[in-house]
Amino acid sequence: MSMQPPQAVAAGTRSPDGYWVWDGTQWMRTTPDVAAAAAPQGRRSPLVIAGAAVSIGAIAILGASYLTPFETYDAGQGYPAGSYTLFTLDFLQGAALVVQVIVFLGTAIAVMAVAHRMIVAIGSGALVAFGVHELTDSIGLVGSVLSVSGDHIAVGTILNVIGALALIIGGVIALLGAFSGSQRVAPL
Repeated sequence: MSMQPPQAVAAGTRSPDGYWVWDGTQWMRTTPDVAAAAAPQGRRSPLVIAGAAVSIGAIAILGASYLTPFETYDAGQGYPAGSYTLFTLDFLQGAALVVQVIVFLGTAIAVMAVAHRMIVAIGSGALVAFGVHELTDSIGLVGSVLSVSGDHIAVGTILNVIGALALIIGGVIALLGAFSGSQRVAPL
Protein backbone atom coordinates (compact mmCIF):
# COMPACT_ATOMS: atom_id res chain seq x y z
CA MET A 1 0.00 0.00 0.00
CA SER A 2 1.23 3.52 -0.67
CA MET A 3 1.88 5.75 2.29
CA GLN A 4 -0.72 8.31 1.24
CA PRO A 5 -4.36 7.48 0.53
CA PRO A 6 -5.59 8.47 -2.94
CA GLN A 7 -8.02 10.96 -1.39
CA ALA A 8 -9.02 12.17 2.06
CA VAL A 9 -9.60 9.05 4.11
CA ALA A 10 -10.83 9.00 7.70
CA ALA A 11 -8.66 7.28 10.29
CA GLY A 12 -9.81 3.71 10.87
CA THR A 13 -10.88 3.15 7.25
CA ARG A 14 -10.08 -0.34 5.97
CA SER A 15 -8.75 -1.04 2.51
CA PRO A 16 -11.11 -2.86 0.11
CA ASP A 17 -9.23 -6.13 0.63
CA GLY A 18 -9.46 -5.78 4.42
CA TYR A 19 -5.72 -6.20 5.02
CA TRP A 20 -4.85 -2.54 5.68
CA VAL A 21 -6.26 0.23 7.89
CA TRP A 22 -5.52 3.98 7.60
CA ASP A 23 -4.37 5.33 10.97
CA GLY A 24 -4.50 8.97 9.86
CA THR A 25 -0.92 9.14 8.61
CA GLN A 26 -0.14 5.75 7.04
CA TRP A 27 -1.63 2.40 6.06
CA MET A 28 -1.10 -0.24 8.76
CA ARG A 29 -1.22 -3.99 8.08
CA THR A 30 -4.03 -5.70 9.99
CA THR A 31 -6.01 -8.92 10.00
CA PRO A 32 -8.69 -8.89 7.35
CA ASP A 33 -12.19 -7.88 8.27
CA VAL A 34 -14.35 -10.97 7.76
CA ALA A 35 -17.22 -8.90 6.35
CA ALA A 36 -14.91 -7.08 3.93
CA ALA A 37 -13.28 -10.34 2.82
CA ALA A 38 -16.69 -11.93 2.21
CA ALA A 39 -17.96 -8.98 0.18
CA PRO A 40 -18.00 -9.42 -3.60
CA GLN A 41 -14.68 -8.37 -5.10
CA GLY A 42 -16.08 -6.89 -8.28
CA ARG A 43 -18.32 -7.60 -11.19
CA ARG A 44 -18.27 -10.85 -13.07
CA SER A 45 -16.80 -11.25 -16.47
CA PRO A 46 -19.23 -10.42 -19.27
CA LEU A 47 -18.05 -13.66 -20.90
CA VAL A 48 -19.30 -15.72 -17.95
CA ILE A 49 -22.68 -13.98 -18.04
CA ALA A 50 -22.92 -14.32 -21.84
CA GLY A 51 -21.87 -17.97 -21.77
CA ALA A 52 -24.40 -18.81 -19.08
CA ALA A 53 -27.13 -16.91 -20.96
CA VAL A 54 -26.31 -18.79 -24.20
CA SER A 55 -26.41 -22.04 -22.20
CA ILE A 56 -29.83 -21.21 -20.76
CA GLY A 57 -31.11 -20.52 -24.29
CA ALA A 58 -29.58 -23.82 -25.41
CA ILE A 59 -31.35 -25.63 -22.58
CA ALA A 60 -34.66 -24.15 -23.73
CA ILE A 61 -33.96 -25.51 -27.23
CA LEU A 62 -33.08 -28.92 -25.76
CA GLY A 63 -36.31 -28.90 -23.75
CA ALA A 64 -38.26 -28.13 -26.92
CA SER A 65 -36.45 -30.97 -28.69
CA TYR A 66 -37.73 -33.43 -26.07
CA LEU A 67 -41.31 -32.24 -26.53
CA THR A 68 -41.31 -32.51 -30.32
CA PRO A 69 -40.95 -35.78 -32.25
CA PHE A 70 -37.30 -36.73 -32.63
CA GLU A 71 -37.94 -39.84 -34.72
CA THR A 72 -40.88 -40.94 -36.85
CA TYR A 73 -41.51 -44.40 -38.15
CA ASP A 74 -43.76 -45.87 -40.78
CA ALA A 75 -46.35 -48.55 -40.11
CA GLY A 76 -45.01 -52.02 -40.53
CA GLN A 77 -44.46 -55.37 -38.89
CA GLY A 78 -47.70 -55.03 -36.94
CA TYR A 79 -46.91 -51.56 -35.53
CA PRO A 80 -48.83 -48.40 -36.43
CA ALA A 81 -47.00 -45.33 -37.75
CA GLY A 82 -45.91 -42.93 -35.01
CA SER A 83 -43.13 -40.92 -33.43
CA TYR A 84 -41.05 -40.71 -30.28
CA THR A 85 -41.26 -37.73 -27.94
CA LEU A 86 -40.87 -37.24 -24.20
CA PHE A 87 -44.50 -38.35 -23.85
CA THR A 88 -44.19 -41.61 -25.78
CA LEU A 89 -41.16 -42.90 -23.86
CA ASP A 90 -41.56 -45.13 -20.84
CA PHE A 91 -41.72 -43.38 -17.45
CA LEU A 92 -38.05 -43.81 -16.50
CA GLN A 93 -36.76 -42.57 -19.85
CA GLY A 94 -39.08 -39.56 -19.74
CA ALA A 95 -38.23 -38.79 -16.11
CA ALA A 96 -34.52 -38.99 -16.93
CA LEU A 97 -34.94 -36.34 -19.64
CA VAL A 98 -36.82 -34.05 -17.25
CA VAL A 99 -34.16 -34.47 -14.53
CA GLN A 100 -31.46 -33.88 -17.14
CA VAL A 101 -33.00 -30.52 -18.13
CA ILE A 102 -33.27 -29.52 -14.45
CA VAL A 103 -29.59 -30.40 -13.82
CA PHE A 104 -28.47 -28.53 -16.97
CA LEU A 105 -30.50 -25.46 -15.99
CA GLY A 106 -29.28 -25.51 -12.38
CA THR A 107 -25.69 -25.72 -13.59
CA ALA A 108 -26.13 -22.76 -15.97
CA ILE A 109 -27.76 -20.67 -13.23
CA ALA A 110 -24.95 -21.54 -10.80
CA VAL A 111 -22.35 -20.47 -13.38
CA MET A 112 -24.12 -17.14 -13.72
CA ALA A 113 -24.81 -16.57 -10.01
CA VAL A 114 -21.82 -17.92 -8.10
CA ALA A 115 -18.76 -15.71 -7.68
CA HIS A 116 -16.07 -18.33 -7.21
CA ARG A 117 -13.73 -18.93 -10.12
CA MET A 118 -13.38 -22.66 -9.40
CA ILE A 119 -17.15 -23.22 -9.27
CA VAL A 120 -17.64 -21.17 -12.44
CA ALA A 121 -14.91 -23.20 -14.18
CA ILE A 122 -16.30 -26.56 -13.02
CA GLY A 123 -19.87 -25.55 -13.94
CA SER A 124 -18.76 -24.26 -17.34
CA GLY A 125 -16.88 -27.49 -17.99
CA ALA A 126 -19.98 -29.44 -16.99
CA LEU A 127 -22.05 -27.45 -19.49
CA VAL A 128 -19.56 -28.36 -22.23
CA ALA A 129 -19.72 -32.02 -21.15
CA PHE A 130 -23.54 -31.93 -21.12
CA GLY A 131 -23.49 -30.49 -24.64
CA VAL A 132 -21.09 -33.16 -25.87
CA HIS A 133 -23.29 -35.83 -24.28
CA GLU A 134 -26.39 -34.49 -26.04
CA LEU A 135 -24.55 -34.19 -29.35
CA THR A 136 -23.25 -37.76 -29.21
CA ASP A 137 -26.74 -39.01 -28.31
CA SER A 138 -28.14 -37.21 -31.34
CA ILE A 139 -25.44 -38.56 -33.63
CA GLY A 140 -26.15 -42.07 -32.34
CA LEU A 141 -29.87 -41.60 -32.94
CA VAL A 142 -29.27 -40.35 -36.47
CA GLY A 143 -27.09 -43.38 -37.17
CA SER A 144 -29.67 -45.82 -35.85
CA VAL A 145 -32.57 -44.12 -37.65
CA LEU A 146 -30.74 -44.09 -40.96
CA SER A 147 -29.98 -47.80 -40.63
CA VAL A 148 -33.65 -48.79 -40.31
CA SER A 149 -35.95 -48.72 -43.32
CA GLY A 150 -39.07 -46.66 -42.67
CA ASP A 151 -37.62 -44.56 -39.83
CA HIS A 152 -37.07 -40.84 -40.30
CA ILE A 153 -35.30 -38.09 -38.41
CA ALA A 154 -37.78 -35.52 -37.12
CA VAL A 155 -37.53 -31.91 -35.98
CA GLY A 156 -36.71 -32.88 -32.38
CA THR A 157 -33.39 -34.39 -33.45
CA ILE A 158 -32.48 -31.26 -35.39
CA LEU A 159 -33.40 -29.09 -32.39
CA ASN A 160 -31.36 -31.38 -30.16
CA VAL A 161 -28.25 -30.99 -32.33
CA ILE A 162 -28.69 -27.19 -32.39
CA GLY A 163 -29.24 -27.09 -28.62
CA ALA A 164 -26.26 -29.35 -27.95
CA LEU A 165 -23.95 -27.20 -30.09
CA ALA A 166 -25.24 -24.03 -28.42
CA LEU A 167 -24.68 -25.60 -24.98
CA ILE A 168 -21.09 -26.45 -25.91
CA ILE A 169 -20.52 -22.91 -27.20
CA GLY A 170 -22.10 -21.34 -24.10
CA GLY A 171 -20.01 -23.51 -21.80
CA VAL A 172 -16.79 -22.64 -23.66
CA ILE A 173 -17.61 -18.91 -23.53
CA ALA A 174 -18.28 -19.09 -19.78
CA LEU A 175 -15.09 -21.12 -19.29
CA LEU A 176 -13.06 -18.49 -21.13
CA GLY A 177 -14.65 -15.84 -18.91
CA ALA A 178 -13.74 -17.76 -15.77
CA PHE A 179 -10.07 -17.48 -16.69
CA SER A 180 -10.08 -14.03 -18.27
CA GLY A 181 -8.48 -11.13 -16.46
CA SER A 182 -11.82 -9.34 -16.08
CA GLN A 183 -13.33 -12.13 -13.94
CA ARG A 184 -12.99 -10.76 -10.42
CA VAL A 185 -14.21 -13.30 -7.93
CA ALA A 186 -13.51 -14.22 -4.35
CA PRO A 187 -11.22 -17.24 -3.91
CA LEU A 188 -12.60 -20.36 -2.23
